[in-house]
Amino acid sequence: MLWVVSAVFVALSITDAHVDQNPALVVRIHNAASLTVRELTIAKDQVTVIWSREGIHIRWDESAASGREIGLDVTLDRSMKLSPLSSGRFALAVTHICQSDSPSITVMLATVERFINVGTSGERLVLGDSVIIRQMLIGRVVGRSIAHEMGHVLLGSVEHAREGLMRPQLTTTELFADDMNGFRLTAQEHERLRLLLSPKAEPTILSDGLLKR
Repeated sequence: MLWVVSAVFVALSITDAHVDQNPALVVRIHNAASLTVRELTIAKDQVTVIWSREGIHIRWDESAASGREIGLDVTLDRSMKLSPLSSGRFALAVTHICQSDSPSITVMLATVERFINVGTSGERLVLGDSVIIRQMLIGRVVGRSIAHEMGHVLLGSVEHAREGLMRPQLTTTELFADDMNGFRLTAQEHERLRLLLSPKAEPTILSDGLLKR
């Protein structure tokens, strides 16, 4: 689960590293019409960039399947919401993992929009630019939230890190910014990912056997 706060923290980046011979991650978006085409495109681009830097190839449809792959369902839900915690924290997305079903992620769009309203409440946007800016922010927040939740699926863990993509709390500054360097796996997480997705890895640690070889 990803919680966000309105305070500002310093994020650290790690050096480029690549995982060889990784399976493709096939992502199926449900209720895609809940976002505008621009918002959805930005969200997908965010996810693709974040995970490509970790050596993971994202495919947004099930066509032209080849080789090893992992399937993942992402639902954009405008009705689901969790009450905000103290200190202005919001839950933007949740991951569902169980042994009997494929993993899935739910993005709570109503909470995303509320978070953006709070985060931009002090800004004075020019009316002509406000729609474009809002679509950009929605795309970024949705994409970065999905990328975080994907980390739980790929790493097979509900644990969080003190820095990088898998931090439990992200700020408005981090989620809105052009800079994406704070959205990286730590060196330890990257190594764990490499071991989990290795062709020689034991099936029991591959996210409950979700990997199709």
